[in-house]
Amino acid sequence: MWSNLFGTENYEGSKLEQLILTQQKLLDHVDQVQTETFATAMLSEHRATMEQFSHIRSGGSELPEYFASKLLASCFLRFMTVASKAAHAYGLALKRMRETDPLSSIVLVNCLALYAVMSDLPATQAQGGYRKWFRAYLLFRWSMGKAGLIAPWQKLLENENLGEFDQDTKSFLLYLFSEDFTNKALRLLPTDETEEFVLYAHSITDFDPRTASRWNQIPAALGNPKGAVEGLLAPILAPVLGGLVSRAQSNSHTAVFPASDWSHQMAINSGFTAFKP
Repeated sequence: MWSNLFGTENYEGSKLEQLILTQQKLLDHVDQVQTETFATAMLSEHRATMEQFSHIRSGGSELPEYFASKLLASCFLRFMTVASKAAHAYGLALKRMRETDPLSSIVLVNCLALYAVMSDLPATQAQGGYRKWFRAYLLFRWSMGKAGLIAPWQKLLENENLGEFDQDTKSFLLYLFSEDFTNKALRLLPTDETEEFVLYAHSITDFDPRTASRWNQIPAALGNPKGAVEGLLAPILAPVLGGLVSRAQSNSHTAVFPASDWSHQMAINSGFTAFKP
């Protein structure tokens, strides 16, 4: 209770660690059924888009849509499993980083809070991980890349999770983990999760750790990750909501301002090539 009110100084034992370890446990034993559930959900949502990925791993020949979807689902679930382990490793390193690089540590704890809160969905509702877990992975991968903190995660992936593969397969998997392919993979997000993804990503893009460091944000984020995420969104939502009110007042015939108008522009401003026209 007290950690929720006043925060905590340590990652170990915090609410943030609890959420991350829960997600790690959920991804510890990915099986064929889970992979197929993920693939089927993704293909059902984006059959037309999947055609753009049909050449992804076939020596130039076209893969049937279902096999392309299943291949991607298998790779994404592998990356999501590593993401949960990387998140925990970053959390354990947070105390040392606070001493050596305070501003980066503030950015890191916000990336971890976003990942943990976005991942918080029971397995029974996640459609094999396609719902919310996939978005959490992409958001974590994108935000850590933008923050310049991706190297330890990539090293973990290379050293502990790809050793079983030959060099060609390893290179292929590292490409799927790259920033370039991460941008492309955004097109495969569940449609009803895309705008929220952009909103959260934009909050990281605009986040200024120098301002955040004026109040003790790290203990607050460790003790109450959801509150930290809501705090990230506040500076983004305030002008947006103000714009919605102004638009509605000045256009009596339009009661609702379409979210896609501003979220699409946010996506472009944040550097999401996948969402550019």
